[in-house]
Amino acid sequence: MHPRDLMRDPFYAQLMFQIEKAICVFDRNCSSQGITLKDSQIQSALIKASAIAEGKTPKIEEKTPTDELLKTFIHEMASSYKILASRPESSAEAADEEPLDASDWIMTINGLIHSIKTRRSSAPGTRDYLDFVHGFVAKARK
Repeated sequence: MHPRDLMRDPFYAQLMFQIEKAICVFDRNCSSQGITLKDSQIQSALIKASAIAEGKTPKIEEKTPTDELLKTFIHEMASSYKILASRPESSAEAADEEPLDASDWIMTINGLIHSIKTRRSSAPGTRDYLDFVHGFVAKARK
């Protein structure tokens, strides 16, 4: 399945929305600490999270407070699938389901990476995707 087609599948769309909500929370938390994230940082964090979920060990910077926050976010994104049911919708049956498979999580992360690439500007330091995702999540919650 091509990453752009994931949003058409309710299973992957819900997973993507969960990650997008996590991105918004992370961005707000960073902002409250005086840190303005860029699209490129979120894209890089998701690429590294996907690699970790695949069993790889990407290099993660730890030089600045922003790097430390990103490191925590990367590891949370890499392992979040372990606590999700194979069907993310809330229902009585969800408790009986198997944990989400890592390959589904990796595909979902890669779909979001594609979305970021589609929405971000080529200019360095932009927040086009981050601005979009905040509006998207707020609208979807209504």
